[in-house]
Amino acid sequence: MEAGPGAGPRVGAETPVRDLMDRLAAGEAVLTVAEGDRPIGRVTPQSIVARLSS
Repeated sequence: MEAGPGAGPRVGAETPVRDLMDRLAAGEAVLTVAEGDRPIGRVTPQSIVARLSS
């Protein structure tokens, strides 16, 4: 996850990484991460790769 406003569909903060990867591979460019009703960040294909390679 990276800081910043999300512009895509919402996912929960506890969504498994595999589920995020599946959604991004299916064509979603950005997923908004939310806790309850409050957006707290976003996930992009680049943010997944950056996290996995760190």
